[in-house]
Amino acid sequence: MERPPGFRLLGPPRERQHFDAPPFLDDTSFKKIMEALEDAAEDRFTDEQNEELDALSGIKQQFKLLKLLKETGTGLTPKPLLEEPPREFKIVAEKLDTLVEDARIRDFVYGRSGPERASRERGFSPEARLVMLISQSMFVELFKLRRTAHHHVDEAKLVTYLNSLPLDRQYELLSLEASDFQNEIRNQYLDKEGLNDLPSLQDFRELFGRGPGRGPRIGPDRGPLGMGMRDHLPRSPMSND
Repeated sequence: MERPPGFRLLGPPRERQHFDAPPFLDDTSFKKIMEALEDAAEDRFTDEQNEELDALSGIKQQFKLLKLLKETGTGLTPKPLLEEPPREFKIVAEKLDTLVEDARIRDFVYGRSGPERASRERGFSPEARLVMLISQSMFVELFKLRRTAHHHVDEAKLVTYLNSLPLDRQYELLSLEASDFQNEIRNQYLDKEGLNDLPSLQDFRELFGRGPGRGPRIGPDRGPLGMGMRDHLPRSPMSND
């Protein structure tokens, strides 16, 4: 599996901190942690919210759970999870030894990874580090789902979608390098049409309060799709041809 790079936190440039990506949660550990978070929040959710969670599965259920934790657990003006983790993250972090067998995960959350890493990550609580682990796991899962969807998008539908955009937006997209155009147009189409029932990248950033750094793009990493679509566009009003 491709390993995401380090994360860069949001905030003024001088206040941003950079650190290596945490170790990966395996599927079993991730599932146990998410179940523990849901159990810890059981008294906080309404019957309607619990029913809503029960009706979902996979990343949609996980994302909804975290969104509810953010909305119900951080006051009148909820902050992103990394900035202000709800109390459930502290509860789960304190019993991580019973949920995770990988010592690297426990050491990361408890800040026992040695002086070099500890100095880079000074100031991050165990619950904030737990948020980092969860966000990384969810981003990887979202990456896989979107990458699969990218490979199954009908090019004719992309052409139709592109032609539905205002002309200035069409030519803005077409000014990109071919690989960047390919990723951008597919991402926009999937957010609007193909994957509108999954969290978008913007949803992801708003929930966690940070985005991945210069990591893998959400989509194919090669192929000049954009070059073949230019002929389908109306002639630019600025063209002299």
